Amino acid sequence: MPDTPRPAPIEWEFDVPLLTNRYFLGGFAKAMIGSGVLVVALVTLGLGVQGEWRAVLPLAGMLLAISGALFLLGLLLMAFPFRNRTRTRFTVDGEGARLEVVDRVARATSRGAILLGVVLGSGSTAGSGLLAATQEHQGLRWSGAFRAIPEPATRTIAFRNGWRTLLRVYCTPAGYDETVAAVRAHMSVHGSAERAARSSPLGAYLLRTAVVVIAMLPVFAARDTFGYGLLAPWILLCFALSIVWLVRPLAWVVLLGEVVILGMAVAGAGESRRSSISGETYRRWEVLSGDGWALGALMLAGLAVVGWLAVGVLRGSVQPALQADDDDAGGEA
Repeated sequence: MPDTPRPAPIEWEFDVPLLTNRYFLGGFAKAMIGSGVLVVALVTLGLGVQGEWRAVLPLAGMLLAISGALFLLGLLLMAFPFRNRTRTRFTVDGEGARLEVVDRVARATSRGAILLGVVLGSGSTAGSGLLAATQEHQGLRWSGAFRAIPEPATRTIAFRNGWRTLLRVYCTPAGYDETVAAVRAHMSVHGSAERAARSSPLGAYLLRTAVVVIAMLPVFAARDTFGYGLLAPWILLCFALSIVWLVRPLAWVVLLGEVVILGMAVAGAGESRRSSISGETYRRWEVLSGDGWALGALMLAGLAVVGWLAVGVLRGSVQPALQADDDDAGGEA
């Protein structure tokens, strides 16, 4: 039986709208709201474990106001200097679908943000520039696991996995039907849609996030009892959350962080102190009450849960969200 002929590669450029694009605005709003809520949640947890509940609302309000101001600044930038568009090159061929931002203003802005952040020592500014730079090249392979959803009203094709859009292709009016036909032909040959997940993994990611936060609570609570401070648990929490949502190699940092906290806890428990009443010296662990030992047991249980998650990520039985999306995109997202 002769092989089915594959469509010829298609390549075109398109001015992707920004302010008048509900998909772009929706994604931008979700990113700003999500990052703002995440920062507020982490700050609230940090203040809560120190008993500074009164400072939570004022600080949360200030952080959300900053997120809102950054959102408005982003809208202003879309209007000027971007002029509500960014020139983008799209390609659909036998390997997959790809986009490349070729707009000079967009590329210069992202690199300018990186440089400005380095000069000013602003991690958020440099990070936003780096994020924009990473979005200049996106793509997926037909060997991935996703569905293609054509939208004739907007002349776009959304490539979705189980829970989000991996890539959106914007077509010209004249080339829309040809592109949809080519995409369907390529996906039919490779079986991309047949491998796509039928249910969303978002619930599992949120559950793991909640488990990490709950497991870390006794680690924060035990810091004064075992003398290891607030910084180490805080760093461990951030990296533990990152292995739920980002990439696999960060799990090594989580395991290293647990070793550091355990070492600091052991050193703190063995610290010599002098009684202000009798003048005798004693070690911290010698005067621990039953509550102190119980808190220590909960701390170890919490670290065990986080460590179990890290080992599962390293073994591949648990997939971070971004890593799973990259796999669904065929390793090209």
